[in-house]
Amino acid sequence: MKIAGVIATIVISLMASCVSDTSNVRHDDARRLFRESVRLLNSYCDSMRTASDSASIRRIEDECRDRLMRLNMDMPAETDMYLTEGENDTLYILTKNFVIIRNRQLKKALPSTVGSDSISGN
Repeated sequence: MKIAGVIATIVISLMASCVSDTSNVRHDDARRLFRESVRLLNSYCDSMRTASDSASIRRIEDECRDRLMRLNMDMPAETDMYLTEGENDTLYILTKNFVIIRNRQLKKALPSTVGSDSISGN
C-alpha cells in the first residue's frame, strides 16, 4: 500500500509539472502575441499619420486588420486568453489610438461639408 501511495504521489507530481509547463508555454505564446501586436499597431499608427488621401487610409487600415488577423491565426488556439489584464488594456488603448488617428486623417482627406443641391422654396 505504501508503494501505491508513493507511485500516486509521483504521478500527481509529474502531472502537475506537465500542466505548469503547458501553462508557461501558453503564457510565452501570449507574450509573443502581445509584443508582435504592439509592434504592428505602433507601426500602422505611424503609417496612418502620414496617409494623405482616403485610398491610402483605406489601404493602411486593411493591411493592419489583415496582419493582425494573420498573427492571431498563426498562434495556437485561445492564446489571447492568456494575455494579462494589463496587456489587454494596452492593446485596447493602441487600437483606440489607431481608430482616432484614422478618423483624424479621414477628416483631413475628405471635404468637411458638401452644400445641399436642393433649392429652398421660399
